[in-house]
Amino acid sequence: MYFAQSTIDEFYVELADTTAKRIAVLEALLSQSYQVPRAQEFAAHGVSRRLRTMELCLKNVFAILPPEVEDEPSMNELVDAVIQIQAFIFNAFACVDNIAWIWVCEQKLTTDKGEAIAATHIGLSKNCRIIRRSLPTEFREHLVSLNPWFAQLEDFRHALAHCIPLYIPPSAVLIKDAAKYELLEKKIAKALRRGRRDKAEQLAAEQPVVCGSPTR
Repeated sequence: MYFAQSTIDEFYVELADTTAKRIAVLEALLSQSYQVPRAQEFAAHGVSRRLRTMELCLKNVFAILPPEVEDEPSMNELVDAVIQIQAFIFNAFACVDNIAWIWVCEQKLTTDKGEAIAATHIGLSKNCRIIRRSLPTEFREHLVSLNPWFAQLEDFRHALAHCIPLYIPPSAVLIKDAAKYELLEKKIAKALRRGRRDKAEQLAAEQPVVCGSPTR
């Protein structure tokens, strides 16, 4: 088993709590009396929809790749799980932004010059200084403690949007075999450029990979 049974049990306890936590957040948001229609919209149609999507993404990942199962997942299963993870990351990032927008709208926040705050500067991370310094002290201090989390979330989101998308490797390569693997990768690319798909497949079969996703 890849995870200790106690860890698996903890996973499922936390997963079971997601619905109650989502509902608690929504009740807190939707019970507010908003003065600005746009703030109400971000609460009812932004945060609300995103949290539901995120909850379903989590449950789908557990359904596709149960942590207690040791069988090697198929490529389709890995891709299905990746779709859920990518959707979760995007919505987690945007959900935080939606909450920040609610605050900006309701507080009618502006820059020091009285101008509208640029959309790229509206959020709750440490780079969104105008929003952070406008928040109650206790909440601001809590956000400071989450700075590493914000940084990691932004890295994941930016990589997903602009660089290499998040994925689950179908296999792994031992460090001692890394040089051989890279050499074969170059040979495979060369064979494909020459239209030698049969040769590329033969070389791929020689790659020193450890089967099974390292995440399982």
